[in-house]
Amino acid sequence: MLIEAAKLVRVDISLETGEIQQSVEVSAQTLQVDTDSSTLNTTVNNALFTELPSSSRDPRSLVALVPGYASSGSTNGGPSGFDPYYVDGVSASNHVSGGDTNIKPNIDTIQEVRFLTNNDSAEYGATTGAVTIAVMKSGTNSFRGTLSSSGRTMC
Repeated sequence: MLIEAAKLVRVDISLETGEIQQSVEVSAQTLQVDTDSSTLNTTVNNALFTELPSSSRDPRSLVALVPGYASSGSTNGGPSGFDPYYVDGVSASNHVSGGDTNIKPNIDTIQEVRFLTNNDSAEYGATTGAVTIAVMKSGTNSFRGTLSSSGRTMC
């Protein structure tokens, strides 16, 4: 059969069904759309942020993964440094001294971090940027730990 360039060729083929020799079962979870809230959020779990390189080891630095984050440090155009920060539901924000906090849990002790970036609930109010919610890991009867180091070479 000769097929020329840019020419449409029709070939009718008939196929016969064979015997079933193998079965494949596919299962997956569907993504659930939250229809009760219009809040946009990003959740970063422990498995992801332990694999990402981080020089500060501060869970709040993961806000750079959130849509709407600018390199100036602001989220959604809000002022940088004044976004609410919660650890296990307790406010860890210090808006008096420029938004910094004294509560800085190690990234290895965090189970997940959620960033609310738009239309968040009134309970978080007072921001146009991102609300950071960190959830600590729960206890266990077995030993677990990590080892990390960071250093700088002085020239």
